[in-house]
Amino acid sequence: MVIELMGLVRATKELPALPASAVEVLRLTSAGDASASDLAAVIERDPSLAAKLLKLVNSPLFGVRREVTNVRQAVALAGQRVVRVTALSVSFSEQINTKQSAGFDYESFWRSSLTGAVAGRLIARAAAPEIAEEAFIAGLLAQIGRLAAHAVAPDLYARAIEMKDRDGCRLREAERAVFGVTGAALGRALLERWNLPGSLCAAVGASQGDDAGLDGPVRRLAEIVRAACAVSELFCREIGAVEIDLVREEVRRLAGLDEHAVEDALASIDTHVRQIARDMSLEIGSTADYAEIRTQAAAELARLTFEAETERTATLARAEEAEAEARQLHEESKHIIRAATTDSLTGLANRAAFEQRLEELLSAPNAAGRVALFLMDVDHFKVFNDTYGHQAGDEVLRAVAAALRDAARGEAAVARWGGEEFIAAGRFRTEREAVGLGDRLRAAIAAVCVRWDGAALNVTASVGVAFAAAGTTAERLIGDADARLYEAKRAGRNRVVVSSALAA
Repeated sequence: MVIELMGLVRATKELPALPASAVEVLRLTSAGDASASDLAAVIERDPSLAAKLLKLVNSPLFGVRREVTNVRQAVALAGQRVVRVTALSVSFSEQINTKQSAGFDYESFWRSSLTGAVAGRLIARAAAPEIAEEAFIAGLLAQIGRLAAHAVAPDLYARAIEMKDRDGCRLREAERAVFGVTGAALGRALLERWNLPGSLCAAVGASQGDDAGLDGPVRRLAEIVRAACAVSELFCREIGAVEIDLVREEVRRLAGLDEHAVEDALASIDTHVRQIARDMSLEIGSTADYAEIRTQAAAELARLTFEAETERTATLARAEEAEAEARQLHEESKHIIRAATTDSLTGLANRAAFEQRLEELLSAPNAAGRVALFLMDVDHFKVFNDTYGHQAGDEVLRAVAAALRDAARGEAAVARWGGEEFIAAGRFRTEREAVGLGDRLRAAIAAVCVRWDGAALNVTASVGVAFAAAGTTAERLIGDADARLYEAKRAGRNRVVVSSALAA
């Protein structure tokens, strides 16, 4: 079965080959002596690739001050590694999207692939910056074997999916049971057929744990991609949120990172995944934020603890003792649930609690006033962590949270959205009232000064404000505020940008 399936993958015409432009970019960047003019000449012959490269370089991930409109300038600014990754990513996504087949969950496939790519890049940036872009493309391609399995043996692939759903096992375990080989090994066979670099093929092949025989830089890349795939399983809900500690430990062990570096990488993943999905025009469905996963893990742990303790009390000999202990457990459970809805660092509501509050605001159409949403991001926050350390960064976040709590008191619900992002929402009689609060929130943050190790850390933030109309969904309202936030960043930071009302 293994040999037959491998042969089918290597010979299949159901999966596309890379286009000539991507192959040429790969050849030039692998040689290492290509000029920006050489690469630009190839890219300019592929309008789609040129457009996506310009879009990427002008995205908030690069933070350029002025818009780049020239491909040669973009190549020079991005560098050969990023150009190589962009060419492969764009070509890969467009080829797959133009040759879709029934019976395969493409939303889940792209969500998992992009999460693995972003996790690989962020982990590598902290652990081995020189291979960050290789880790991105290896993470992106790590799921390609599953698409290959569906293309050449759809009935077998359907059996693997059925087994995973029925038995609650991981898909890789179902693949081994049904195929006799993992999707990672099939992916390696397909990438070798595409003549991609051997290190990339090996890293994808080892992404589910089989790294025997690898050493040096190839092994390092494979370990980081394996860590990224574990993160992808967590964020894409292939495993339960309760396994969050196991995933964090695996990332620390495989990448050699400390706890702060792991937390920073995980906290940034969802924002980057959604941004890249927009840039690449990919549908990835609902994504999971790290704060949401932690909340789910805490709630699940609370539930399991409560159930275990409740079962223990049921065995007590006397009914009075059982009743008293059950009351105590009930109070403890309420305390745990409260903790699960609060951000432990800032004391504000966390993302899950805020999302519930926002749904309540939007689901009361007859209430007076209109719902306004404020999305805030601390400007240049990375500088605090890099210059003064993570403890200083944490103190900045606590001070910002306290300022927002005081400024918004009685007018809006405030929460930590994730990382250095904060969010607030409330009902207002007029748009002017809401805009006034937005500027007070910005000013409150600008008044923050944290004393740390003899230095005065002055803080500012950019604010995006969006208004809901009848029928506006929470996701659309947040997306509109997010877009205005990026406008505020591009306009110079420490400012408020307001959206017009959203249609239903």
